[in-house]
Amino acid sequence: MVLESVLPTHITKIMTASKYVEDLNYRNSYFAKVGELKIDYLRCFCS
Repeated sequence: MVLESVLPTHITKIMTASKYVEDLNYRNSYFAKVGELKIDYLRCFCS
């Protein structure tokens, strides 16, 4: 399904943008929980 391959890249874009703009940063595990992804799966997109 297309959504499964697009969702992690959109979450990493949002995560990167929020860490750049906001003073309060959330952990990567929070974004993984919100996006219903495993943290290991999200890490491969962030590196």
